[in-house]
Amino acid sequence: MKASAYRDRPQSPRYCLEGLRSAEHCIGEMKPGERLIGLTKGQFSLLDIVRAVLQQTGPAHVRVTTWSAGIRDAENAAWLIEQGDILSLRMLVDRSFPTRQPKYARRIVELFGARALHCTRVHAKFCTIRNEHWNVCIRSSMDLNRNSRFEQFDLDDSPDICDFFDAFVDELAVTHPEGFDWDGSELQAAFAAAMKGSDDKSSEAKRSDDSWFASLDF
Repeated sequence: MKASAYRDRPQSPRYCLEGLRSAEHCIGEMKPGERLIGLTKGQFSLLDIVRAVLQQTGPAHVRVTTWSAGIRDAENAAWLIEQGDILSLRMLVDRSFPTRQPKYARRIVELFGARALHCTRVHAKFCTIRNEHWNVCIRSSMDLNRNSRFEQFDLDDSPDICDFFDAFVDELAVTHPEGFDWDGSELQAAFAAAMKGSDDKSSEAKRSDDSWFASLDF
């Protein structure tokens, strides 16, 4: 896997600082190609932002990467699928999730099926929402579930940014096991291979032995 960064031309974003009001109010009316930068006091979650965006984009394909998710979030996402708002869903979650929240993990598999879910070692939180008219990418400090803490998010309507993040999710979906029924050594091997797959020739990115990967706590 390439260790890379997306570089964008500077543009003038909208800013949102909200302490009480909803995700819908914070996002307001989206405009094609715009960027929104927001700070909240934890009154809504990443899933609430997704729902607010879908109200404006219409039905779309969704990819989500998150460290954690709750039953409420899974049920709400399933409802969005049943209503036709989410056309397809792919989730990438941290490998600790089924251990920390086994009840939630089982319910997510029941709702979405194992093929929609993949585990790795991940702390990134982002989402892409795409259809023929919109390419919305959300990056945030917040997980799918709501936490009463200061949070931030960035939102862009950009096919290039969505392509960048979708490529990451899709590559890991191919190399990592589906669902939550996997062997730890299998997941460790997939993660280690992805971490070592950089094209970067620098001494920092190119490691000469596997001791660093062997020391990771799975």
